[in-house]
Amino acid sequence: MSPFLSPEELEKAAEDFLAQYHSSREIPIPIEHIVEFDLGLEIVPVQGLQKAIGMDGSLSMDFTRLYIDKYQF
Repeated sequence: MSPFLSPEELEKAAEDFLAQYHSSREIPIPIEHIVEFDLGLEIVPVQGLQKAIGMDGSLSMDFTRLYIDKYQF
């Protein structure tokens, strides 16, 4: 389970992440590129994931795949 972060801590974590992976801050942020190429995760769209488990996304136990609801993707 992830630790609870206050809004301030969450904002700092997001700022730190952007500083490391997208310092130009140009919009749109290339999140798919960051996830696949910088973080090395495989993005796996799953039909009906939200309905099945009540979440839009899930990280595999071995931290190699990001499962995301196909509709959200």
